[in-house]
Amino acid sequence: MSKKFTILIEDSVYEGLHRVVGRGSISKFIENLARPHVAQKDLGAQYREAAHNAAREREARAWTRNRVGVAKASALPALPSNGVMTLGCAETVKREVGRRKLEG
Repeated sequence: MSKKFTILIEDSVYEGLHRVVGRGSISKFIENLARPHVAQKDLGAQYREAAHNAAREREARAWTRNRVGVAKASALPALPSNGVMTLGCAETVKREVGRRKLEG
């Protein structure tokens, strides 16, 4: 469902929107800019989607194997280069921690 509202912007911004984006596309343009900052996200769905990316999952698992046992409780290791620890990665952390506790 869409809602209509009025905003005030400077003339130069208005003219630029018409020139660059086009008269019929301004609402969608502004919505696409605002959405990442204000819309509620389903974090679980994002994690599930990220887990389907095999390359990202391999990197996250490798990162996990290299970090478990290295990090101390008082220090957090850096995240994988993509900045996201996937659900699969979190499961790997649990397994590795459990295995290392048994070993040691």
